Amino acid sequence: WGANGQSKMTSQIIAKVDEKLKQLIFSQGGVSLDRLEQMMKSLDRDGNGRLEEREFFDALVSFGFELPRQETAAYFNEKSKTMGQAGSYINLEPFIASLVPKMNKLRRRLVKRAYSIMDTNHDDTVSVHEFRSGSHLHHLPFVKSGKVSEMDELERLLAWTEGKETIDFKSFQQYVEHRVSMFIEDDDSFGELMSEVWKVPFIPAHVLQKTLEVVRERLISSHSSKKEAQQHFEKTFKKMDSDKSGELNFAEFSKAMQKMSVWLSETMMLGLFENYDDNSNGTISYDEFAAVVWGN
Repeated sequence: WGANGQSKMTSQIIAKVDEKLKQLIFSQGGVSLDRLEQMMKSLDRDGNGRLEEREFFDALVSFGFELPRQETAAYFNEKSKTMGQAGSYINLEPFIASLVPKMNKLRRRLVKRAYSIMDTNHDDTVSVHEFRSGSHLHHLPFVKSGKVSEMDELERLLAWTEGKETIDFKSFQQYVEHRVSMFIEDDDSFGELMSEVWKVPFIPAHVLQKTLEVVRERLISSHSSKKEAQQHFEKTFKKMDSDKSGELNFAEFSKAMQKMSVWLSETMMLGLFENYDDNSNGTISYDEFAAVVWGN
């Protein structure tokens, strides 16, 4: 039991230190993770991508993160077990990656949509030229504030591609995860920024909810009962589904909504469609959308 108790206490220390370090990075904004990484690399004197305990401790202190020596030692020892060699060193790359929160489903979908928007020739890759043309990096908070120039920010992204002329989706997703997502707490703010930077159609949650209420009211008001409205909804949706796949593309979806006397602006219609295109494959499922509209 003593060993288990000690292990539990160590786990609590690790979680506590992790949370404090992430809070410090978040509070300093979009360039802070890069700054921590650069400090650690500068202390990696032999350039092997590893830090020994003293180097690791000095990097954290230089970053403005000071802990009691005992906690730092415990933190280093535990991290080195899974990210290096126990008690000897920590590998920088997995350690930095461990500080970045993973994006949720909504954010990943918006990132995928941004990538597809930039892929103007539809070859499933984004060239540097396509990225330059399709990105508005001056909207990023740390560029807007003057901490980083647009050119410097582009160079940072290109560093993820390891010198390639194209930006693969994995690199782009990691870039957004490390440079954008981790510094934005709520999904609406993240979605609005993605809309500004990469022109991704996005409807904030409260607007989306209101739009769905309007759609539901318009459907019901043109029929004698909710059941009749639901039947007409299903019939119209499936009539537009020419290949009987159970899904509609955007043109079919818009046409179906208009046939049901639901008139929305193109931006709102596209935002509504995009919000329920879970796979970002350009289609929306009848079953999923019907469940959202009717609440079942």
